[in-house]
Amino acid sequence: MYDIVLTGGRVVDPGQGIDPVTDVAFKDGRVAAVGDGLVTMSKFLSLGASLSDVIAAGTNRAAAAVGRPDLGTLKPGSPGDAVVLRHIEGEFEYLDSLGQSYIGEQKLEPEAMILNGGWWE
Repeated sequence: MYDIVLTGGRVVDPGQGIDPVTDVAFKDGRVAAVGDGLVTMSKFLSLGASLSDVIAAGTNRAAAAVGRPDLGTLKPGSPGDAVVLRHIEGEFEYLDSLGQSYIGEQKLEPEAMILNGGWWE
C-alpha cells in the first residue's frame, strides 16, 4: 500500500525534456510508482490480455489513434525507434483508477532502446 497517491501529478525531468501529467505514488517519503504506458500495459497483462494484444495497443494501434501510422511500426520507411522489453512474472503492486492497490502477476520493464539508430541501455 502506498502512503500518498497524487492523481494528475507532474514528474519533471528537464534533462530529458519530460514533463508528463500522470499518477505518482509515494511510499516512505520516496516516489514508489509513476503511471506510464508500460505500467498501463502491465496492468492489462495482469488482467488477462494477451501479450500480443497489449504490445499492439501500445504501439501501432496507439499511433493510428493519434493519426501517426508512421509510428508504432518497424516497417521500412518508419523511424525505426523501438523499446526492448522484459516480460516478468511475479507479484507487483498496481493502482486502479480510484487509487486502490492490487497485486498483478505480470510486468513489462524496459531493457534497452533503439533511438535514431543507436542502442541505449
